[in-house]
Amino acid sequence: MLQSDLARAEAHLDEFLRRTGVRGGAGDPSRRYLWNDAHAVQTLISVARRRGTREPIEDAVRLADLVHRTLGRHRKDDPRIGWISGLDELAGEQHPTKGGLRIGKPLRERAIGEPFDEFLEWERDGQYFHYLTRWMEALCALSGATGEHAWCRMSIELATRTCAAFTYFPSVGTPPRMYWKMSIDLARPLVKSMGLLDPLDGFTTVARVRATERAFDGEPVLARELEQLHAMLVEPAMWATTDPLGIGGLLHAATEQCALVESGDLAFEPLMHELLAAIHRSLEFFASNARFSQPLERRLAFRELGLALGVQGIDAMLVSIKRTPERFGSMADLESLAARLDSMSKFSLLARHIEETWDSDGARATQGWLEHIDINQVMLAASLAGLQGAASPAERLPATGR
Repeated sequence: MLQSDLARAEAHLDEFLRRTGVRGGAGDPSRRYLWNDAHAVQTLISVARRRGTREPIEDAVRLADLVHRTLGRHRKDDPRIGWISGLDELAGEQHPTKGGLRIGKPLRERAIGEPFDEFLEWERDGQYFHYLTRWMEALCALSGATGEHAWCRMSIELATRTCAAFTYFPSVGTPPRMYWKMSIDLARPLVKSMGLLDPLDGFTTVARVRATERAFDGEPVLARELEQLHAMLVEPAMWATTDPLGIGGLLHAATEQCALVESGDLAFEPLMHELLAAIHRSLEFFASNARFSQPLERRLAFRELGLALGVQGIDAMLVSIKRTPERFGSMADLESLAARLDSMSKFSLLARHIEETWDSDGARATQGWLEHIDINQVMLAASLAGLQGAASPAERLPATGR
């Protein structure tokens, strides 16, 4: 990675952290949104590793504390007060993720009996499983960066509570399914349909949480959750997508799974072939669909930057396979995986093109950029910092002494 890329990532992070009150000043510390903050925490840790400095870790810790004190509690416009887990103040401080975490949407959640409005639902608060998994990863990364077991324990509590709340069995003898969106208190589904990638994302992330706990010589955890999520991986043919952020999510899952197989924390499964095939089909379609010829005002930066972040994992997967070939199945498996990734490696160039597009002054002056400035800026910083190819979240830096 070019040093100038890292400097630009730091500049974007600095703006975001000041605007949202993490670094003090005139920013608003209550301006919390779980997806943005999860990526910001991991990007700060990536910057710290590459710079060999402690200051970004201190920012990441401050940000995590703000997230817990804001999104782990009820909204100011909610008649309910305190921690959404229902714990008292002291217990809530010690276990801030035990009730899950709010998304951070601008509107209150839909009340019981209130009619469903698809447009409004996108702006209403609640809990998203695929945002919670990003925060589980961020907490694992904080444990690795600080050497503090407490962050990992919080990720375990978050996974335990939210996997139980989002998972249900439609009928006896059928595989479990997941709700897409739950209420703030996790008592009722707000959107009952299942996101096709949520089980894959959950399976990968819970495996990462288990691996992080193992790095602390902890007991095996989340076995039931991992088993249930694995049972939902029954529709791999439907994983292919035309959405750039969705493709980025598939790539993230594949990259994480390869890293976990390499480290011995996850057994190789033939399902990896289907996952990479779905990614390859998605990338080929996206590249042939002339998306980049559309005016910037009609494009969403954060979705494209999610793809830019994801394709950086292609080279990382090749490295994992070549470094520990004995862990990736038979010789036929190994050759097939390597051939697939070699064929996909041409798409790594997409990352540079997307970054250069959205890091220009003209692009960052568009209305679309400004309307989503927090998420756009964090995703740009994450891509520029090379977050997808960063060291394993379980890799430890010297403790901060916090």
